[in-house]
Amino acid sequence: MIKLRAMKKKTKIFIVVYIVLLILGSLYVKSVLKESPVEEKEAEEEVEETHLVNISLKVINGTATNMYNAKLKNVDTVKDLLEEIRDHSDFSYEITEYFHKIEIDTVNKVKTPTGYKWIVMSNNNDITNDIGNTYLENNAVYELKLIKQ
Repeated sequence: MIKLRAMKKKTKIFIVVYIVLLILGSLYVKSVLKESPVEEKEAEEEVEETHLVNISLKVINGTATNMYNAKLKNVDTVKDLLEEIRDHSDFSYEITEYFHKIEIDTVNKVKTPTGYKWIVMSNNNDITNDIGNTYLENNAVYELKLIKQ
């Protein structure tokens, strides 16, 4: 008899808890699904004018300096410049792209010696890690240098 009463009491508690959870769950779903007005803004499109730019790449490996010239568009990047010069001259390079940085391994068959690294410079700033995001400027000279780390 005592077990039966205890079981009925537990069943009643479970039913009450179940109903309370259903009510709370439905209130939560209603609050999540409430619509709020969304403001629409007109998209401002920036149209960048595309034009040809004259670019130079100066390769300095410590013993020799080579100069390469190319004509590309202002919407191309420094990485596009390196690829263009590689495709149309005796220039060669190999890079390794990591998630957080870029390493230039070989330039014109010159491997990076221990304690040195290749960097790409623009206006005396190291842009090696941003060569894929740096757009070309007219009459700019980009330098590819072998420097001590």
